[in-house]
Amino acid sequence: MPETPHEAMHTGATPGSQPATLGLSDDRTMDKQSERPQPTALSICWRVLAYFRAHWRLLLAGLLLTGLGIGAELLKPWPLKFIIDTVLVDEDPTSRIDHTLLAFLGTDKAVLLAALCIGILLVYLTASTLNLVSKYLLVKVSLRALTQVRCDLFRHLQRLSLRFHDGNRVGDSLYTLNTNIYAIQGILCDGAMPVLEASITVIGMVVIMLSLDWQLTLLSIATVPAQVLVTKYYAERIRQASSDFHSAEGNVSASAEGILSSVRLVQAFAREEYEAEKFSRKCQQSYSSNLRLTMTQLWSGVVVSAVTAGSLGGVTYVGASHAFSGLISTGELIVFLAYLQMLYTPLQTLSYSSWSVGWAVAGAQRVFEILATPEDISDMPGAIAVKQTSGEITFREVGFAYGPDRPVFSHLNFTVNPGETVAIVGTSGVGKTTLLSLILRFYDPTEGAICLDGIDIRTMQLRSLREQISIVLQDSILLGSTIQENIAYGRLTASFEAIVEASKAAGAHDFIMRLPKGYHTQVGERGVRLSVGQRQRIAIARAFLKDAPILILDEPTSALDLRTEATVVESLDRLMHGRTTFVVTHRLSLARNASKVIALNPESLQIADSLAELLRHGPLYQEVYDLQQAPEPSVLLENPSAIRGAEGMRHP
Repeated sequence: MPETPHEAMHTGATPGSQPATLGLSDDRTMDKQSERPQPTALSICWRVLAYFRAHWRLLLAGLLLTGLGIGAELLKPWPLKFIIDTVLVDEDPTSRIDHTLLAFLGTDKAVLLAALCIGILLVYLTASTLNLVSKYLLVKVSLRALTQVRCDLFRHLQRLSLRFHDGNRVGDSLYTLNTNIYAIQGILCDGAMPVLEASITVIGMVVIMLSLDWQLTLLSIATVPAQVLVTKYYAERIRQASSDFHSAEGNVSASAEGILSSVRLVQAFAREEYEAEKFSRKCQQSYSSNLRLTMTQLWSGVVVSAVTAGSLGGVTYVGASHAFSGLISTGELIVFLAYLQMLYTPLQTLSYSSWSVGWAVAGAQRVFEILATPEDISDMPGAIAVKQTSGEITFREVGFAYGPDRPVFSHLNFTVNPGETVAIVGTSGVGKTTLLSLILRFYDPTEGAICLDGIDIRTMQLRSLREQISIVLQDSILLGSTIQENIAYGRLTASFEAIVEASKAAGAHDFIMRLPKGYHTQVGERGVRLSVGQRQRIAIARAFLKDAPILILDEPTSALDLRTEATVVESLDRLMHGRTTFVVTHRLSLARNASKVIALNPESLQIADSLAELLRHGPLYQEVYDLQQAPEPSVLLENPSAIRGAEGMRHP
């Protein structure tokens, strides 16, 4: 639609430029990210290790103690071997190590027995102590790395633009932050270290067993493939059963969260039993999957034990034959069988590690996928820090689209002078809130530029830009803390006296002091313990405390009844005084004194100096007409009986 001379004057359009146009929808959609090649498990593990390298001293100490602990574990059977071959047997020992022991401790069997029993105690205490200290150090390192990654992830999630958060569920991000993050610890403690320990233990045992009886060792190794195959067979089934169980548990958690977060709706429609039955079905699925997982694990233990017993029985028979023939001593046979029993545990660890590491890598992959998501709204190189601004906002050929097929508007041209109030009206979905989001740089324009005091806001540091802007939204966002902390969020260094003054200016002080704990009252999650009007006044007090030169009001009174609206509007009028203000509203109470009115519709942009002028120069917007019919808040305060008529006018 061609611009009228009036529109051109206010939009600053150049000759021959196209009129502002708007898309048909304001739906939040996110551009699909370009397909990136999936990282390999090795690359993910290498990236995790980058966090561990910062603690390399502790990691090295843990690895050294782990190696010493494995050595102590391998010594455990030997004192019993010496007791059998040098104390219990009357014949002279034949092995060189037995002769060395006798030369060191003497031939008195009572002394030998006491010394070897003390040796058993020392070996077990040493192995346990080394295991304790090494595990402590490795867990400490892994938790430090986990904490660092979690903090990095949280900071990154906060910095990601609304495009990311609009396209991803909050629950998914929280699950990654609270659950998947433990994969960072799991890669070391459940993956790398068990595999390393098991590998060193197996190698050490096989070397010692070969030195004792190489034929018996080869026979023992021949039974290992059966053990490994059985373990892998059940490992895959346990992995699948575990996956089903975690999925079922996730459904239970999601169901409970959804129902409890909507408990008012459930109770209002008396659907408690209906929701309880739905939840019961989810719990039954979790019960069944948990039972399948447990039975799979139990059967795995039974079958693995049977294979182990069969292998051990066969090796014991052959080993006893070797002992009878004098190839090995009875003590050496005991050591060999002890190693054989110990051998199957690290082999099982190696077999199960493939899927346990897979789980950890999958969780870590999700963490690093988010960390790899680029910050499309960030400070550009050389961005300037703005200390104080006058509040002049200029839109120059600004256009925006949520995606190639979702244009919102284009060719927006207008200037708002310092201290002016701009009312933004239009039908739902034409981009009113999006326009405000561009000023805050929640999104960047896809074309054109927005300037603050003549400076492109993209060249400003994000933090300094947003320090110049206060916001009051339709659904005021409060933290789950005290009233004082919520108001102080506007200026973290504010004194209590400044907080009280801001509350008085917002008309909130009186109701706050009537609360049992005053400013120390807990507001509950998202301010649920306060009424809608009280939450709005807290938000207004927060804006007063911030004292920014630019104010954004996005439907701040739409959820209020007329009496509450009248009192809140008085507070907003005081807040708007002297500030550049953008107001998205359907109410005359906030738009009546606007120095500009921007009307958005699916076809064009129109700008006027008042609501009446907008009606004269453009289409008859129904909501503008409704604005003019609504009574003034001051009338409602002076004549409360007018509220009933006003409500009837609002809802004909």
